[in-house]
Amino acid sequence: MSQRRGRNKDNVAGEVYNSNAVENPLLTQRYSQQQQMGMMGGGGMPDMAQMMEMMQKNMGGMGGMGFPNMAPPDLPPPRPNVLYPYGLAFGASLEALFTFYPNYLNALKTVQMGRRIPKALACDDPTVDEMSEVCTYLKLPHALEPNKKYPRDWMNAGRIRVRLTRPDGSLENPEIKSRKELMLKMAELIPKLQSRKVRLEKEAEAARQAAAAAGGSGATAAV
Repeated sequence: MSQRRGRNKDNVAGEVYNSNAVENPLLTQRYSQQQQMGMMGGGGMPDMAQMMEMMQKNMGGMGGMGFPNMAPPDLPPPRPNVLYPYGLAFGASLEALFTFYPNYLNALKTVQMGRRIPKALACDDPTVDEMSEVCTYLKLPHALEPNKKYPRDWMNAGRIRVRLTRPDGSLENPEIKSRKELMLKMAELIPKLQSRKVRLEKEAEAARQAAAAAGGSGATAAV
């Protein structure tokens, strides 16, 4: 209680009291606000550390995502922005290299979607890793950028940057004289890769398992 200077008065009970010995509501309100501010981190905004601690306590046993007994998804680690599979030193400049996206040689894409070789000579759904594998086989120095997006198809990630000529002007591979020749050669060799065969088999098996699981759940629901 805060007191102000005042004069003494008699109350109805005959007691003498200081007329200004009253509680200061402004100071009381200020103290209450200071208490609240202290609980909120002192700046009017919640203390984020305290809030995170409270959330972690409240979410204990909830799998970290707010769902009971749910483990976080097992995601592969992110790939580096640039890889140097063959012929280029780490950190080498890529400015003068030719750029190739998988859409360039994908038979399932239209010309408007980026295909740059005839459909009859293209291949189905090549990946940037398969393109890199062919370039390594052809001994063409190149870099792989797995996280780059094709402007016409943002769902298709990855591109390679390839050097076709040496600094002295000679060809890295005499059989590959132009970008089009390289695209045609990649489309020819990619379907023959063992790594592609393994990938397609895994994808087919995953699709079969997903279809079986969907069919089983549908049958259970019908019962």
